[in-house]
Amino acid sequence: MTVSRMRLRFTRSMEITGPIFGVSPKSSWVEVDDDLLRVKMGVLARADIPRSHIKDARPMEWSWWAGLGVRWYGPRRWGLIGSTQGVVELTLDPPTRMRMVLPVRAKRLAISVEDPDRLLELLGFGDRVGTPPV
Repeated sequence: MTVSRMRLRFTRSMEITGPIFGVSPKSSWVEVDDDLLRVKMGVLARADIPRSHIKDARPMEWSWWAGLGVRWYGPRRWGLIGSTQGVVELTLDPPTRMRMVLPVRAKRLAISVEDPDRLLELLGFGDRVGTPPV
């Protein structure tokens, strides 16, 4: 079983202000193996998502006004956003339990990653590589 890890993408301002809230690029990452996607954003958020729950993954536009950090963006929709660039949205079925400061069940999870194309390929959605964000 091979484990691939990549860091979450952070803007310079998040690199500076994030540690105030226990979030830094070194403590924020996504890991993919054959059975599980693990994601962590410092001390604020973490999730272990079975790969079988990931029904879709695609690039996503994230507006600056939606903010950075652990974000709620609709019913059962959560984001771990360190940058408005490189955001991938996962569709989860069934809704999956994770900790976003408090325990939640999410149907969608947006993650800003340093290499969104690689994440899409690792998850089996390589046909989405290079497509414009929705």
